[in-house]
Amino acid sequence: MSATATTADPHLVIERWCNTFVTARASPKREAAISDVARRIERSIHEDFPASCALRLGRSFGSGTTGLWLIRQLQVNFFVDIAKPGAGDISAEWSDRFSALLAELIGRGPDSDEGVLYFTSRAAYLAQFALDLIAGRAWSKWYYEEFRSLAMLSTSRAIAEVVSREPEEGAKAIVHLARIERLNEVLPLLSAVDAQMIYHCCFRGSTGDSSASASLSSRRLAELPIPVSSCSELDLWIGRLLEVWNEEPIRPSGGMVQTSFHEALRWLALVAARSPGVELDPVSCFAVESLIELRRVLEELQSPIVADRMVRGLVENKINLAEAIETASRQGSASPAKALRFLLAAAQGDADWAVQAAGVLLKDRLPPAQAIVARESMISAFAGIFLLGPALVRLNEVLEVIAGDGEEAKEIAGFLRYLVLIKTAGVKRTFEATGDPALRLLTGCHRWQLQDWQRACPAIDLERAGALLLRDLPAFAGCDIDCLLAEIIPAPDHAKEVLLLREFARNEWIHAQALEPQTGAREHALIAALSLIGESTGRLPAVLLHPSVSELAQSPKLHQFADRVVALDSADTNSGHALLSSCIAAPVSPEKYAQLVCSSGQEFSYFSFTTRWPDFDLALDLFGILLSRAALREFARHLLGFQTSSPEHLYSNFLEGIGTVRQQPGRIETELPRSPLLLVLQLSGLTRQTYTLPWLEGNEVCLLPPKE
Repeated sequence: MSATATTADPHLVIERWCNTFVTARASPKREAAISDVARRIERSIHEDFPASCALRLGRSFGSGTTGLWLIRQLQVNFFVDIAKPGAGDISAEWSDRFSALLAELIGRGPDSDEGVLYFTSRAAYLAQFALDLIAGRAWSKWYYEEFRSLAMLSTSRAIAEVVSREPEEGAKAIVHLARIERLNEVLPLLSAVDAQMIYHCCFRGSTGDSSASASLSSRRLAELPIPVSSCSELDLWIGRLLEVWNEEPIRPSGGMVQTSFHEALRWLALVAARSPGVELDPVSCFAVESLIELRRVLEELQSPIVADRMVRGLVENKINLAEAIETASRQGSASPAKALRFLLAAAQGDADWAVQAAGVLLKDRLPPAQAIVARESMISAFAGIFLLGPALVRLNEVLEVIAGDGEEAKEIAGFLRYLVLIKTAGVKRTFEATGDPALRLLTGCHRWQLQDWQRACPAIDLERAGALLLRDLPAFAGCDIDCLLAEIIPAPDHAKEVLLLREFARNEWIHAQALEPQTGAREHALIAALSLIGESTGRLPAVLLHPSVSELAQSPKLHQFADRVVALDSADTNSGHALLSSCIAAPVSPEKYAQLVCSSGQEFSYFSFTTRWPDFDLALDLFGILLSRAALREFARHLLGFQTSSPEHLYSNFLEGIGTVRQQPGRIETELPRSPLLLVLQLSGLTRQTYTLPWLEGNEVCLLPPKE
């Protein structure tokens, strides 16, 4: 017997039930009675028994339990008194015992040796079948018996048939694959026809068109039945879809077969993995199809600059819809009317939003340098980062030394500059920043992507790089290393921790090192750093131990490399403050002490890729954090009253916003965004700067205030 049961909506499916009746010898008359009872038993099992058992199972486990159990075989002995009235009507009596046995078996948990398996849902079961099918092991598993009739089909068609037979569960299965990050294993094996079949059957965005076209571009988007009341929902789904695309382009690398239906499936699944229920919403499907059609039109234009100007002109009413359609057609885009009409309606007069949306849709299709065209303008959401150019120029000397003298030295230096500026925007903006051509122009990094860190790491001696920073960052920040604060910050995604050294007087981060979470490793790393400092400065600094590393105060070795060692106390701030004031020559206010004992974890998280990109090399991540923070602090030193502001405060108030970057021969003009504290920038004299980029043959960068 093979059985499945879910307790959220209790039901039991018995694939095969075999009865063996054992009776004593009887007269022919009694044998007839026994046969009659046997027929009633079999009829009861067929008609009532599964539902009755499922009801009792639901009571046993409660309404809060959900899941799918598969049991290969269960043998049960029952007794029937054929002399009793109603003998053979066994549904209630047998259900009690049978459900109790099932509950006992399920209560012991899944056990492959006993032939008991558990899946969190029917969708998870279907998803696992697809994964086992593409791995070539599905047909050897007893628990896929219900799909045995599909064994002669191709892998693509078998998957399509299974998920399409149960449209709602099939859609959830696709979403489940996205949630467990296995969808890219399945989608490449789906043919265009099967991808279309799954999309039409499982996702509720179909217009009923059953043509076998492998592209959504031919569909009549304007005729999809989206009511006026759904306009706000449409805005919501467009925003969610663009956010997902911006973070993870829907065209993954690896030679994946890609049609519009593959893209629609993956896009919807990724969004639904975050917002359950999207896969069943026709408005979200309409949004997906419309955005895919819009991207097709934009991709067919000859230049991203043309796309940018056309989109902005259309939304700002500088050109009408007919003129935009004519422009797109003239530039090589086929049938652009519906997509442009959709764009015009979705933008609702917000040209900046429209330009950003178009940039997101095109980000995975454009080579990094394609949008960097001489004498052309670029609309950039990161134009404000050009304010960090002078700091980057100062840091470049260190970066070029670290890059070395090999054949790839210039590319490595460009990659490091790119890494630094990406991090200054904060980890939550990383994916959007990586697709911005203006940042590539500023850093001179045109070929390498951020994911090329695996190429960069072997070419960079990160241990030497850390030593160089420990030597050079204090001079860059204009501080003396008389007193250091040592702190430990967890890096849980790497099962490691980070030793962070802060210069006390100005709170400059000068050293960060990944190490194993143990006292011996902390002591060794701190002593090694202090030894380097002693060699470069010729003196021993005082060392303040943050509460996270206070156990090192008893280390006799540490005292050999430090002038004084003071363990800060977060529990007793009064005595801790008094002790610190007696040991440190400079006065320390209670507010300053409170800042010292607070963790730097939140600021660390602003820069670090560990929360969003666990595979990124931790040593390279720390290297980038030190430089990015140094660049932001250098910028902040020129702002009146904002020298100690947090990275997020600096970015959101001074750097964030949309500006224009124009490349002229030998000159880059950057019109800065209208940031919230633009007036402070103007009073600080930062909105009209000029500096040169040595890595771009001395090209000059001219910063201009935003136009009125």
